[in-house]
Amino acid sequence: MSKSNKIITLLTSFNRPHHIKNIINSLKEIQEPGLINNIYIVENSDQENKEEILKIINKNINNNFTVYNSEFNLGQRGALLQMLENINLDDYDFIQFTDQDNIFKDPISVYCNILNTYPNEYIATGYMSKEHEELEWVETQFGRLCKKRACRAGHMVMRVKDIKNMMPIPLDRMYEHPYMNASWNAGLDWELTHWNPNSPGKLTENPFILCLPGGVIHNGLDSTFIDRDIESIEYNLEELIELRKNKF
Repeated sequence: MSKSNKIITLLTSFNRPHHIKNIINSLKEIQEPGLINNIYIVENSDQENKEEILKIINKNINNNFTVYNSEFNLGQRGALLQMLENINLDDYDFIQFTDQDNIFKDPISVYCNILNTYPNEYIATGYMSKEHEELEWVETQFGRLCKKRACRAGHMVMRVKDIKNMMPIPLDRMYEHPYMNASWNAGLDWELTHWNPNSPGKLTENPFILCLPGGVIHNGLDSTFIDRDIESIEYNLEELIELRKNKF
């Protein structure tokens, strides 16, 4: 099987036992014949949650999953660096990043096909959010795609060659930014958009992210443990359906 039919998924797990079973089974449900999707889970939870979460993970995974139990929460960046200790990226053509509070509505091959169709774009994602500007809409064979310059790293699919071009990716980022906290500091979204000199955000002034609205449903209400106005930044399912199929 050629590497173009192989995708590696990096799933980060943190303190959310109410979500982890759902995404594991969602990833299993969207498996496709003729396509290999290996999933590498980095379990980042605090010690008081680890036993429960690892029990849920191990009860629900199959042979496509590899689990690494981390002693520290190092976010997506640390999870990626850990994965690279055990996974050879050159075995794959695409890499998918996902948090544990997502449910997939489309097979991963859809995002790979989007990237194959649009070779000048860097990221395909199924997760829409109102907090990132919608710059342009494109009618395509995949439905309506939204072009952006920013996305949440909670879900994105990239070509392996594009993420490799950004390396080395350091573990720590300390920048002056009003939204700075441990989660943002460890995420890959700012690395892709702002920080890394070899990132898509630095290499182009054009939109480089294609969103397929509703391809990934984010369980935002209780995923972050932060009291915030969810409706102001999250689309509901009905809105996502309309965004996906209708013109303004």
